[in-house]
Amino acid sequence: MGEVSETEGGIPRKRRLYATAGEYALAGITDADLRLTGKGKASNFVVLGNQITQQIAHTCIQEHWKNGGMHESIRILMLSMERASKATASVSGLYTVIHTPAKVGISEVIGLDSWQ
Repeated sequence: MGEVSETEGGIPRKRRLYATAGEYALAGITDADLRLTGKGKASNFVVLGNQITQQIAHTCIQEHWKNGGMHESIRILMLSMERASKATASVSGLYTVIHTPAKVGISEVIGLDSWQ
């Protein structure tokens, strides 16, 4: 799960990405309302954030992605986070990557999230 947040007109909004093996879902969160805005079943990189953050991530993907597997994907994710946190205050250098061998459905992951 990844999340970006912003405040517009004094109203905080969040966009959240949920990802499992082969599936992802995007959601918008305002107050206590979670609304799914998109789903996919491809193995793609999905990048949330401002233009600087997105450009950094896309550069990391282009430089390092060689159609590898999960370990290469995790390495690119970590490299992107490291570079973005050094380039912009909008990305924290503190993050947690959790990789489990179990296959979990995207609906189950969303259901387990304590977003409220």
